[in-house]
Amino acid sequence: MYLGLWYGFWSKSTQGWLRWHDPAGNPVLAPEELERQRAERLATKLRELGLDPEQI
Repeated sequence: MYLGLWYGFWSKSTQGWLRWHDPAGNPVLAPEELERQRAERLATKLRELGLDPEQI
């Protein structure tokens, strides 16, 4: 792992941020980002099953 610059939106600001990256150059996700991805995957799966995630 190494520290590198990542440009994007975080903490109400769009700019360059210092982030950890894996050996392939991908930013290591923060816990909040991991949780958001998990929630999006779950919502997608529920929709595939014909359920509305907002109604559960």
